[in-house]
Amino acid sequence: RTELVYDGKGRLLSVVKNTTEGAGLERNFQYDELGRLVRQYGKDEQGSFEYRYQYTMAPRGLWLQCRIQTWHAQFGRLIPGPETTITRTFARR
Repeated sequence: RTELVYDGKGRLLSVVKNTTEGAGLERNFQYDELGRLVRQYGKDEQGSFEYRYQYTMAPRGLWLQCRIQTWHAQFGRLIPGPETTITRTFARR
């Protein structure tokens, strides 16, 4: 069974997926005032995790680059993992 929760603006706030064994997946989402995803965290079969998102913006307000820092549980606390950068390009028509 999967339970989805949305806010008043239609943004996904949480996903909870339960299995017959009771263990499952929990994922939560946080957004900034512009509606950009800034944090995703929860628990899965491997333990706690977190993703933090930082954006580089263009003068017109579109994001050009998004850095995603991963965190995962080790010895009962979150430690930083690999970082990924996504770059967008826009072409004029």
